[in-house]
Parts: sequence; C-alpha cells; structure tokens
Amino acid sequence: MGEAPPAPATSAPPSAQTPPAAPAPAPDDPFLASLVPEEKEAYELAKWAEENVAEFKGQGLAGKFLNFYKSVDQYINTERAKDPNRKFDEEDEAFQSFVESARPEIEPTKWERLKTDRLVAQVQETTTKAVTEKFSRENEELRHRQTLLEKKPLIEGRLQKFQDNVGQLMVAEKDSPIATIAQKIGAEGVDKALEADPIFTPIVVSAYNHGQTAAAEFLAMTNGVKAFNESNQVQNWLIRFIRRAGEVFAEKGGDKRVRTEEDGAVKTFLPRGKFNEILQRNPAEAEKHWTFSDEDVLAMIERNTKDHIKALVTAENERLTKAGYIRPAPAAAPGAATVPGTSNPPATNGAPHAATPPPEPVGSPRAGVSAAPGQGGGAVTQQNVMSDSELALLGLPRRAA
Repeated sequence: MGEAPPAPATSAPPSAQTPPAAPAPAPDDPFLASLVPEEKEAYELAKWAEENVAEFKGQGLAGKFLNFYKSVDQYINTERAKDPNRKFDEEDEAFQSFVESARPEIEPTKWERLKTDRLVAQVQETTTKAVTEKFSRENEELRHRQTLLEKKPLIEGRLQKFQDNVGQLMVAEKDSPIATIAQKIGAEGVDKALEADPIFTPIVVSAYNHGQTAAAEFLAMTNGVKAFNESNQVQNWLIRFIRRAGEVFAEKGGDKRVRTEEDGAVKTFLPRGKFNEILQRNPAEAEKHWTFSDEDVLAMIERNTKDHIKALVTAENERLTKAGYIRPAPAAAPGAATVPGTSNPPATNGAPHAATPPPEPVGSPRAGVSAAPGQGGGAVTQQNVMSDSELALLGLPRRAA
C-alpha cells in the first residue's frame, strides 16, 4: 500500500519513542550486515535520496532508518527476555504501536516516488555507462588504426633497410657460401637461388626470415602498433636478447663502453633496463650514461641474423663434407646482394616457418661496432610474465597505442 519500508525482524530501545535523528552511519557499521533484504533496500533508498534529492539532503535519512532498525531489534530482545513466548507479529498491538512510533516519518507517496526516481536514474546511468564504454572502445580502435597508418611506412622502410643491411653483411663473408647465395638472391630472386643451390639456400632464407620477424616485432612494439604478450615467443626472445646484449657489453665492451659526446661530456654504458631505471629515478644521474637505442637493437638483430645464417650454413657444410659430399661452386651472380624479406620462406628441406622464434645468438659476444655496440652470448633467466614497469624499463610498452 505505498508504505515506508517494512518493520524488520530485529532492532531498538525497549519502550522508546521515536529514536533521535542520527548523522550518516559509518559504511563499516557492523549492524548493516544484519539487515534483511527488505531493510537493506530501504536503507539504500534512503541513502540515495540523501545524495540525490534536494529535499532530503542533510536530513540524515539513512541514519534515521538505521536507528529505526536498531531500536526495533533492541525492543524485541528486551521484551523477549520478559516473555519468551511473545510472537511480535501483526496481532501484537504493543509491538505494532512501537514500530509505528519509531518509524522515520516520510509520506508513502514520496517514498514510492523515490523508488521510481532511483529506478529511472539507474537506467540512465547504465545507458550512459554503456554509451561511454562503446565510445571509448571505438575511440581506442580509431586511435590504434591511426597509429598503424602513421607508423606502417616507417616500419616497412626500416624492414627494407634491415634486408639491405643483412644482405651486405652476408656478401662480406667471402669465405662462406652465404656470400654467393646472397648475391644470387639479390640479382635473380629466391627461386633462381634455390635452383643454383638447393642445399644451402633454404637454410639462408629460413634463418633470414626468423631474424626479420624479430625485427618486425620489435618495430611494432616500440612504435606502439602491437602490445606485449607474454605468450608471444618472439617477443620473449627479444627481451632476452636485449638483456643479454646489455649485460655482455657492460662486462666485455672494453673502451667502447665510454663515449665522448660532441659537447665533450663523457658517458659510460649501462644496460637498457638499468639506464631507464635511473632515468625514471634521477634524470640528472642518467645524463652521465648511455645505453642501446632502438636503432642499436635493430643493428644487433641484423648482425645476429647474419651470424646465425653463417653458423647454420657452416655446420651443414661441415656435416656434408664429412659425409663425402663435395659442393659444386655455383656461378656468381652479378650485382649487389640483398636478401628478400618474404614473410614465408620456401618450405624446402623442412625449413621452419617464419613465425617460429628467432634462434639464440651464436658465437662469442663482440665489444661493439659503432652501429651495433654489442651482441648477446650466454643465457639470462627469463620471467614468464613481464610487469608494466619491467617492460617500460626495456622501452617496450605493454599496450598498443
């Protein structure tokens, strides 16, 4: 019948009259946990009215309801001690009289209006939240697409440079079959190189594509196009590679670890993680040091790719030689050499797919050529899950832009 909240089954002073008004109850008041659903609903509605309806602001309505329930509870406990068989039901006129006198005064029509108003507000809030979330999600997707459009030419351009640089490094290996293969691929393409040397060309192309995949993944992460995913094997390899390269160069880089800037400032090397940690904590101190830039990391991946190709080809050549195979000298191809950056290497001789993680660096670490001042060697313990702060220290954001 449009009445105020129901009388509870527990709450208040024995024969008290209307309980005094109370300030807003503490949110951790233990009595709140004892309210039955109907009482809790009434209390929450009174609290909402205080916060959202001008007429009830500053009236302590929620506190009045909580005191009301406490007073009824105390009344029942006190009177039951006198008469354990008392029912405290609708036929108990004394009990009903106490409840009516203790109940906070509010017109039934206003109470029902509060119920309606809060329901409307909840629907509006839910709708607004849904619209906001949808807009935010669409805006995030739009921003990501925009970033991709802006960064794609930069990434593709650097991958072309990766191809050219690795090709030049291979051509420089005059005593290895990879020089001839690189020249053949650069001049006539992969298919012709496969015809000329079906033994070593698949090894070269597959290992190259592994390295290019790592470079592409690094570029995507550092340019905010792709987020870090701990289950991505290539990304995990990159993190190990960067850590190991920094640790090895810090230990064995020799005088290459010290740089003199154009202004005469002398800076010493720190691994990428340590440098960025100091940069966050004390920028002035970081000015005394330098670390691998993104371009340094890419140059190291290029050299590691060439080293890995050479190591695989050398190992296979030694195996075949011991087995009595004599590799015919292929005709040298004219022109400069580059290795094509095809995303999928030919599936010849069981060559692995380009999506597999790049190999660990081989050979002993070097103390750094100008563009690539260090290379990995040895193992570094890799965590399964990278925290946001760890990724930030390595310059690899977890979330895409």
